[in-house]
Amino acid sequence: MPGGRRVRSPAGHAHRQCHGAPVQVLGADLGASFEHKGRLYFLFGDTHPSGGLVRARDADSMAVSDTTNPRDCIRLSFLTDPDGGFRQLQIPGVYSGAFAVPTGGFSLNGRMYILATGDHRERGNVGRSVLARSDDDGHEFRYLYDISRDKMVHVAPVLVSAGQVQNLPAPDGAGVLLWGSGDFRRSNPHLAFLPAGAVEDTSALRHFAGLDPVTKTPRWSADEAESVPLFDQPCLGELSAGWNAFLQKWMLLYTCGGPRAATFLRTADQPWGPWSAPEALVDPAREDGECGFISAGRPPQQQPALLQLVRLGRRCHTVSDPHTPFTPGEAYGPYLISPFTEGEPGLSSTIYFLVSTWNPYTVVLMQATLRAGNGPILRDAAPLARHP
Repeated sequence: MPGGRRVRSPAGHAHRQCHGAPVQVLGADLGASFEHKGRLYFLFGDTHPSGGLVRARDADSMAVSDTTNPRDCIRLSFLTDPDGGFRQLQIPGVYSGAFAVPTGGFSLNGRMYILATGDHRERGNVGRSVLARSDDDGHEFRYLYDISRDKMVHVAPVLVSAGQVQNLPAPDGAGVLLWGSGDFRRSNPHLAFLPAGAVEDTSALRHFAGLDPVTKTPRWSADEAESVPLFDQPCLGELSAGWNAFLQKWMLLYTCGGPRAATFLRTADQPWGPWSAPEALVDPAREDGECGFISAGRPPQQQPALLQLVRLGRRCHTVSDPHTPFTPGEAYGPYLISPFTEGEPGLSSTIYFLVSTWNPYTVVLMQATLRAGNGPILRDAAPLARHP
């Protein structure tokens, strides 16, 4: 695969490294993950076929893994069609072409649910979020309803059990927390909730409408117009969330800005905050140097002389897809792999997440070490490198 560091990439080029059965995937991005029936599922966006495989342009795909050790290469088995190529992830009646992608999923009562962005007449290819259900472990999906056409277009779901979080709008608190962003990479984050017993009932959806000024408890509204931002940073795009039991914190990983997007981390004691200051997880400007894994968008001879010598001394390969040598890469789609989170309670934690790089068009498995305490918690973040 391209790149000086031999990083583990669960999709695209790396499918040849991680499992033996070819599925004719040239490249893919994103990779939101969730557990279902004891297995780990990954949702990939805009998947490019190879080897003459015929699929719809920018079709999405799904893979499953039984890997339990994040230091192992994530071994993927893509859902396939009879021709042996990857199966297109489709929701009937919902556009699934360029930039319309699955953003997250969860499992409830033996059924698989996914959230995805879709088309909207007035807002283009990415104008709404939808909820869909599968009764056959992801081979076929049925559209249920629209989640949002405004503030919650890119949605990250997290299941919570009864009593795990107080002051949720459900009798026992069991359900699905939904973090979301609206206009792509131009919006603030918002929060919503679906009760576990009514996830297929659109009227049960409740939006976080701020804290009560007296009790300081969250207010919930059926009207999305009353939803308030979790914090002010109007640049969010793709995002994921999860509870870190070792740090006793909620984590929000998100893409911010462009044209060279970076990824950030914030933490909070409650799903609605208050949230910590942002800390950069992956900055493409930092990662395209030396033997980086994100394309700088310029040929080696146009890079600083010292950097050219460093790359030559380390025998770094060109970090780029061959057909896009002058396209800068970026760091987007930071999708937390929650089952892999590890650590020492009250001291530190290591999280694992995927990040997409655009150029090369692939997905990279990352790890970040976090410390407990107040103030900045990020110690380091880097690709999970494969030893030679």
